[in-house]
Amino acid sequence: MRWLTAVVVGVCCALLAPGCGLDVQGLSDTPGDDSGAGSDATLGAEGGDSSSGDGSSGSSSGGPIDSGSSHDATLDAPGDVTVVDAPPDAAPVDALADAPVDVSTADTGGSCAGNTASCGTPGNCVNCTGSPSGGKCIGTTCGCSGPADCPTGTACTGGTCGASCSSSAHCNGGCCNAGTCVAGTANAACGSNGDTCAACGGQNPTCGAGGTCNGSCGSGSDGTCGTGYCCMAGQCAAVGNSACGPSGGTCVDCSNASTGNKCLSGGTCGCSGPGDCPAGTACNGGKCSTSCSASSLCNGGCCSGGTCAADCSSSPDGNKCNGGVCGCGSGADCSGAANGAACKSGTCGCNGGSDCSSSPYGGSCQNGTCGCTFGCFCCPFGTTCLNGSRCQ
Repeated sequence: MRWLTAVVVGVCCALLAPGCGLDVQGLSDTPGDDSGAGSDATLGAEGGDSSSGDGSSGSSSGGPIDSGSSHDATLDAPGDVTVVDAPPDAAPVDALADAPVDVSTADTGGSCAGNTASCGTPGNCVNCTGSPSGGKCIGTTCGCSGPADCPTGTACTGGTCGASCSSSAHCNGGCCNAGTCVAGTANAACGSNGDTCAACGGQNPTCGAGGTCNGSCGSGSDGTCGTGYCCMAGQCAAVGNSACGPSGGTCVDCSNASTGNKCLSGGTCGCSGPGDCPAGTACNGGKCSTSCSASSLCNGGCCSGGTCAADCSSSPDGNKCNGGVCGCGSGADCSGAANGAACKSGTCGCNGGSDCSSSPYGGSCQNGTCGCTFGCFCCPFGTTCLNGSRCQ
């Protein structure tokens, strides 16, 4: 910068000097010295003589005289100025060198990358991450090619994510219920793989973790056990002797039930034969009791006079157990039998009053069995004839 300033000042002085009656010697370090010695420039006046730097006579031609020293510039007649170029290693001067530089880049409207992070038309690129239409760049728009490209709870249909689904357009999470993606946590619409929802039921009526149906029952949002299953200890169990109850109801174990150890079709414990009843009882009409008959035999013991007994020793029908029923095989089996001392068709009875002489029921033979009639005075001491039938 300093060398440029010096050059400019020198040129200006050279141009102005003739007009002011000065020669370049007027710019020398010694005022008033017009000898011209040691000058770095030669001035040639128009039509006049030139003088040399060392004081010798110059040529009449007015040409420059070599003073034997190096010159930085040659000044001709006024108005004709030649400026020596700057040193070759000098840098160009920028008038705005110190001004702040604007490095911002204008929107060039370049093409998008065509991926999730940059999708769209030139100048309108968007990031598809989290887009409700899909997180994949399809052509120039955000969309999808499968459920994994869609937000949770939506499906990819026609390249765009939405709530609609089908067997060929699975949901991303949850399941597809009647054409719509749902969470898949309801008992009636359970699932997690995005496919068609399952309706929980039967032995697994409850939708649990992971969108799978399980057998929980009996509390909270648990489902109801289906047909053929009842709820036992919080889990649906197949109806049976050890888990008996109405479908969807509460189970009980019939193993030690007094009414019978068999689960009947109505979901109640009962019996279908003597083997289903506790010892000393018989099955009557699906329920176990002490009542018995030839068609409802006791489980153990013998049926004596319509009631289950351990044996026939005190049976009114005879002291012999015949096929589960007390009776007789001969008159000897009717000794002391209350119905009579005669053996009639396998059971003790009477043919007349003599067969009832020792019967506690009465000394009168009434229709084949011993008994009494009002006013017969035939009842044992301390008893009376009740209802005109038996002494008690």
